[in-house]
Amino acid sequence: MDFSKDYYKVLGIKDTANIEQIRKAYRMLALKYHPDRNRDNKNIAEHFHRVKEAYEILSDSLKKRQYDAVRHRKMYSPYSFAKDLDLGHDNRDYSKPPAPPKKRDRLIWLKPVLFIAIAIIAVWVMMHLKR
Repeated sequence: MDFSKDYYKVLGIKDTANIEQIRKAYRMLALKYHPDRNRDNKNIAEHFHRVKEAYEILSDSLKKRQYDAVRHRKMYSPYSFAKDLDLGHDNRDYSKPPAPPKKRDRLIWLKPVLFIAIAIIAVWVMMHLKR
């Protein structure tokens, strides 16, 4: 199983296709690219084997689950494969780990912690002054 190939694209179907749609797409492409029907073109045989490999993977439920899991991880990995995705207006480079936070951002947690600490101290002082 070659995880670098997009078997759904080879068969020309969506990744949500069910087994009937996979089988129908395979039969159409197998008839179109079968080497016996296209004896003069040698590239057709290579394409037929790609179609056959895609069908073998996508028609077997266990192999399809394994392929989809790896494909999903590759598609949505924030560092290694996101450069191939169309991210629209997002200009960040996801092929590298994020830069460390700036100095002012590192201490962003300090304000709420100090506020809570001062509030606790104030309540403690007020409770002890009443005695």
